[in-house]
Amino acid sequence: MKIAREYTNVLARCTKHTRWERAVHLFDLALHRSSSPNLSLSGVVQCIAACQRGRQWERALQIFEDAKNTGLQPDTYACTALIGACSRGRQWEASLQLLCDMQHGKITP
Repeated sequence: MKIAREYTNVLARCTKHTRWERAVHLFDLALHRSSSPNLSLSGVVQCIAACQRGRQWERALQIFEDAKNTGLQPDTYACTALIGACSRGRQWEASLQLLCDMQHGKITP
């Protein structure tokens, strides 16, 4: 868990300094580092937020899906961050789809 916290701290700094490329690289490292990924949900949110700042909505969507595939259950913060990334990328359809998925229980924050 300590490693996941360290990743989250570095991801937060990447977000603050608009370094989405580095955030995505660290996310990928954490995801593929071992048989049990060193990810926390707050790290996922930080990475999505970095993608939002970099206008990388497609990558934010992929990060969200990758996190779900590792067994992390998205919370309200993760969903809000993804909606923000899609909104910033002018992808209202993707934002609306996420809201519909949440409403129909496909995603339960």
